[in-house]
Amino acid sequence: MTLFRIVGDVEGSSYTELLRFMSLHAATFSLTVWHKPTRSMLDAIDQLRPYENEVREVTEWPGTRLMPGRTAQLHVYRVDAASIAELKRIATGLFNWRNYALPDDLCFYRADGTVLLETIASEDAAALHLSEQELSDLAMFPAISVRIVGPYATERTRTPLRCRTSSVPQIPMGDDPEGGRVRSSDRFRARANPVHPRTPAGALSCVNIRRERRESPASAGGDRRRH
Repeated sequence: MTLFRIVGDVEGSSYTELLRFMSLHAATFSLTVWHKPTRSMLDAIDQLRPYENEVREVTEWPGTRLMPGRTAQLHVYRVDAASIAELKRIATGLFNWRNYALPDDLCFYRADGTVLLETIASEDAAALHLSEQELSDLAMFPAISVRIVGPYATERTRTPLRCRTSSVPQIPMGDDPEGGRVRSSDRFRARANPVHPRTPAGALSCVNIRRERRESPASAGGDRRRH
């Protein structure tokens, strides 16, 4: 398995092609609510409810681990033609899936529960975990631009609830306006050492540490890009 950082804004045709690629290889996707939900977030959840498999209370999901004492609702949905069409209708880009307008961090999983796409929308960062066959299939979708980060062991954690965090390589804390979290987009930019000895199954996920901001939804809209 190899980790690839997605390059660019993933809007329009690249978002459409990414969803098409996911429809070929993913069985489920998830969205997360970890702030007090807004009306537009609840509307999106209602529109996706026909495709919902389950809702879990979690402290982490691919790409993110909350600060101690915080929890989130992880909504898990099945992938089919109708649910993919709804994702395309509700949002025009991958990073539109972000508090407070919509539920956070659109992620996709294979049938065995392993992570295919992890997203940290607040940092405009996303990564694909691809096998050789999946990478070959990606060539059919030229609008999706990726940059290799590096290979890692093939055994993978199967659900966000079981995502390992004890062996996550330590990354220096960034200057983050939200405070208290690792800047995972720095991890995506770096070229990882092949099969790093401290990178076992699941270690490339769940390293973006968040705590809830003490600000209103109205004051949160203007700071999306931080790099």
